[in-house]
Amino acid sequence: MALAALLVLGGVALLMYFPRLAEWTGEEEPLAQVRGVFQLASNLTRPRPQTKPFAPVAHAGVCPFGINTFLEQEVEPEKRERALRMISEAGFCWIRQEFPWEDIEIHDKGDFEDRRHEPHRSTWEKYDHIVELAEKYGLKIIARLSNPPA
Repeated sequence: MALAALLVLGGVALLMYFPRLAEWTGEEEPLAQVRGVFQLASNLTRPRPQTKPFAPVAHAGVCPFGINTFLEQEVEPEKRERALRMISEAGFCWIRQEFPWEDIEIHDKGDFEDRRHEPHRSTWEKYDHIVELAEKYGLKIIARLSNPPA
């Protein structure tokens, strides 16, 4: 009973403060103002960000430098290797490489052989080579699988 009375009193107090709540929350509608007040109240339970100089930064040990690559479009394996060597020497730590589905399952579902040209070969061969080269040069891969079947 006491809790219900407290809620009613709190609601009445909020109704009286609606003009002032707009100043606190920036909201004009009463329901949005109430949500804004709850958000403001929940901010008290969240940890404050450390803004002091030299404050420790979470995940600072992760290398942020990467580059988008389109190595699947390069026909010559030597050029792929040269590109990855240059990327590594430039100080990048990871590559974002596309793996187009239509280049892996060319002819039919579950068929991973490229028969468009002689000699026939595995459609994974090119992508396996890209992964091997990335490992050779100490690069991580963010693989983007594009255009998968619905």
